Amino acid sequence: MAKKATTTKENPVEEKSIGITPEMEELKKQVENLKSVNAKLTESIKEWKDKYEELLAEEPEFTPEPYLVVIPFKAGEAQGNELMLAMRGWMKHFKEQFRIVVVGDVGDLELPGLEGDCLEIMVIPHECKTENPPLDIVSKLLSVVEECPEVENIILTNDDIYPVNDFDVTEVKMLKADGLLTSNKKCGELYALNRGKTLKMLQEKKLPVFDYGTHLPMFFEVEKLLDVIEKYDLKKEAMLLSSLYFNTVFPGRIPMMLDMSRDHLKVIVGRKNANLRLLREYIPKKVFVNNSVSGWSEDLEKIISEFV
Repeated sequence: MAKKATTTKENPVEEKSIGITPEMEELKKQVENLKSVNAKLTESIKEWKDKYEELLAEEPEFTPEPYLVVIPFKAGEAQGNELMLAMRGWMKHFKEQFRIVVVGDVGDLELPGLEGDCLEIMVIPHECKTENPPLDIVSKLLSVVEECPEVENIILTNDDIYPVNDFDVTEVKMLKADGLLTSNKKCGELYALNRGKTLKMLQEKKLPVFDYGTHLPMFFEVEKLLDVIEKYDLKKEAMLLSSLYFNTVFPGRIPMMLDMSRDHLKVIVGRKNANLRLLREYIPKKVFVNNSVSGWSEDLEKIISEFV
């Protein structure tokens, strides 16, 4: 290796430098090329980052489709202020964006103003042409689907089901049953006939026989609902829609069994002169209150009014 000489006043010497070899020249060129490539990559990354941020700014925020809450109505069977109380309960306590559809012979009935997350109250006129409730319900649901063809899901409830505490779609979608269709259940003659036909059909199809007629809101996927209506010819055959639908669509699922003393979902006023003091004790622990025809009273109406 060459040595570097020391320069002084007395001994001036030219400084000798190390010579650059061809290999070093090549390495220098490679370094310069890498710097150029790196600069181009940095610029490209910045351009793509700017484009990505522009796309994010332009992308619309996802907004789920509002749920459609369907309330069948029959003026000849309505009691007191049931429908109004039911709608007010949904608007106060349902913590989802939704629309209400009342389908039936509503006529000139005054509807409440919009509150909470309710975006619209819509009325679909429908004339009941049967005395058999399941046939009327199917007919009303088909009218809703025809009127709202874009809807993918339907929440079916009743005018005598009153939300009294906050809830969301989780409680509605939850599979819940009131025992089995094989159990003895006190009911009217026509309901017992429809129930028996439903049980026989499910047994013939080797499907479960859970009783999904819980008198609670139910969540239906429209496409599957239409399939079930067609499969069992429910436009003509009066059977229990909810039990056919859920046992057919979810044959491998075990629903939650309702028990008023333990579950948080409902308390029912099912007879005349019911103990309404006890009802007041139940309400803070339940999402829904419902009543039978005989359970309706002005005193019940006053209590429900306090919570909706």
